[in-house]
Amino acid sequence: MTRKHFEAIANTIKNIPFTDPQDRVIAACRLADEVCAPSNSNFRRDQFLKACGLSGIDGGWHDTRSGLADHKPRLGSI
Repeated sequence: MTRKHFEAIANTIKNIPFTDPQDRVIAACRLADEVCAPSNSNFRRDQFLKACGLSGIDGGWHDTRSGLADHKPRLGSI
């Protein structure tokens, strides 16, 4: 996959109207770890998660669109 693909995926995640903001965090982290990272050795997880509308605080991520609590997923190798 290329940056163009990552940007399209991140934009889609950012614009999905999740009813629970933690679902955005979980979806973005799982796609980053299970799909994007294995497909491209130059993939940058932090940049991808920010493009998904997430913000990193104290080692965790939260949905910047909701302002709700932090979630610290650690899925797969980071």
